[in-house]
Amino acid sequence: MAFTRPKAAQIDFDLTNISDPLIRINSAESGDNTNDLGIVFERGNHTNAAIVWDESADTFRLISTTHDASSHTSDINISDHHNITLKRVTQSEQQYTTSNMMKFNQLYLGAANGSYFTSGEYQKVVTIIPSADSQNYQVIGRITAQNAGSIHTIDFNVAMRSETLPALSYSTAFTEQYTQQLIKPQLWHKQTTTAGFIIAFEVLNSTIYGNVTVDIDVVPRADSQKANVTVNTTQNSETTSVDAGYTVVDMTKVYAINGSSFTIAGAYSFPTSDGTNGQTLVTDGSGTLSFTTLNQTISLAGDSGTDNYTTGETLTFAGGTGIDTTVSDNNISVAVDSTVVLNNQNNTITSTTAGGSAAPEFELFRDITGSDANYIGQIKFSADNDANQKTVFAKITGKIGDASDGSEDGIIEIAHQKAGSQNINVRMTSTEFKIMNGTDFDVETHDGSSTGLRLANTLVTATAAELNRLDGIGSAAVGLTDTQTLTNKTLTSAIVTTDIRLNARAELEFYDSDSSHYVSFRAPATITSNITWTLPASDGTDGQVLATNGAGTLSFADAGSGGGGSGSSYPGSTFQTLPGTDGDFDLSYNVAQTSQEAPFEAGGTDAFGVNLGSVFTLMDPVGSIETASESGLDLGTLS
Repeated sequence: MAFTRPKAAQIDFDLTNISDPLIRINSAESGDNTNDLGIVFERGNHTNAAIVWDESADTFRLISTTHDASSHTSDINISDHHNITLKRVTQSEQQYTTSNMMKFNQLYLGAANGSYFTSGEYQKVVTIIPSADSQNYQVIGRITAQNAGSIHTIDFNVAMRSETLPALSYSTAFTEQYTQQLIKPQLWHKQTTTAGFIIAFEVLNSTIYGNVTVDIDVVPRADSQKANVTVNTTQNSETTSVDAGYTVVDMTKVYAINGSSFTIAGAYSFPTSDGTNGQTLVTDGSGTLSFTTLNQTISLAGDSGTDNYTTGETLTFAGGTGIDTTVSDNNISVAVDSTVVLNNQNNTITSTTAGGSAAPEFELFRDITGSDANYIGQIKFSADNDANQKTVFAKITGKIGDASDGSEDGIIEIAHQKAGSQNINVRMTSTEFKIMNGTDFDVETHDGSSTGLRLANTLVTATAAELNRLDGIGSAAVGLTDTQTLTNKTLTSAIVTTDIRLNARAELEFYDSDSSHYVSFRAPATITSNITWTLPASDGTDGQVLATNGAGTLSFADAGSGGGGSGSSYPGSTFQTLPGTDGDFDLSYNVAQTSQEAPFEAGGTDAFGVNLGSVFTLMDPVGSIETASESGLDLGTLS
């Protein structure tokens, strides 16, 4: 912080009298000043004091400094700030170096639209426009209103936060003391583009022939957020509405004091004076409390008179016939044709009524207009866990399934604590019994001679693996003795242990690799008698075909063989194709005409399908043979 001292010879007198009413420091400056300006007080062996204008901070300072004004170009150092004692400070705003609090005090007269505040008008006090997400603000204040001889004081506290703009969050609370309600504190918010908060008050049902003073503290979370706070410093600035786009929120009242009447949270109004000895507070059902003396007599149904009681450890009702009730510290005994005993450990309800009617009965009655899914009673089983925390370990709940008159349905639920959370295990409705939410059904014992699950008094002997085979099978499952029709069913790795019947010439189809085309077998249109073909026990050799013996037995045989036997009719022959287009061809040789063939079997059929009446090695062709010039097959000379 640079400091400028007077140039030339300094005045050095024990007493200096200056007659000029104003002293101008730094008079030679004509441009942008960069120097700190002020007066340094030389204190000898003590740290000097100074009154300076801090040019860089744009503020006056009353400081301690080691600067001696010997150089006007160096920065003046600040050792500390000095205290100041004044009789009166007049200011419009106060801030602190140790916090972000901003203190304001403002008077409002309500004379913008007339001479006074009138009912239905609004006065804006503070406007806060958050400049970024996650900014926090707190406003604590007091509003005092005076109307002739009436007063109204409100203390309020409001917390505000910008979430992801334009979303905002907030909470409010206020207390009030009055002889006449004159104003109501309000928070207005806007959660659209240019989101913001406005703290204001509304004038209630009267004209305020006086003034309203607001004393508030605004605390932004960060010093940089102070620029987002604007206080309305115009005395006469009431309006008939608040800024467009803002929505009003009435602040939450904690308590109110109206003269000598005390009301908590707008619900309970306490008496204005104390009661007499022994009186108790009684409500009228509308929130008004009063001191009342309890009636010292109790009328009991069925009793001919009234019964007196004492307020000691034991309360005794000495009634008429059928009534005998005693109350002591840990025990209640009631005898109205029955006895009820309640104590800290074991409670018993006993009925001595003869006959077949239900007794004793324990009823949980919720006297409301029922709706579907309403809870209508609950029995909880609670105990402390190992951290001495009360925990509901199990409970039984009654609910309304259908509250419709004439078609009512009820529900019973059983819940248990499971891994630290409540879990509904069983739900019983009028039509279903459900075991749910990851609860297994485990039958360990049976009270009969055998152990296990019984259905319709029949023991289920299937193993878990056998039952799992039915997993995922719906209503179309086929039993062992069923004759159901399967339509469009997919069988995977099916094993059939009985005959398969394809009716009405149904095809047995074999699809290709992408299941787009198939080959199939099917029966002829008419069959005069049943035929069964029995396949061979093993595969044949390369090129053999299936042949029948005429009695349904199939075997592999060479193509063109006589069949009926276990092998070929010409076992040594390799001739199975037509000869070439030229040259002579000897049927006793192989196709290549390089080796002698084995003789043909008498009575068999040769490679051309010709039945052989006798063994021969040469044959003459029958019929016409096309020549090579006719693009036919030239067999040459057959020998």
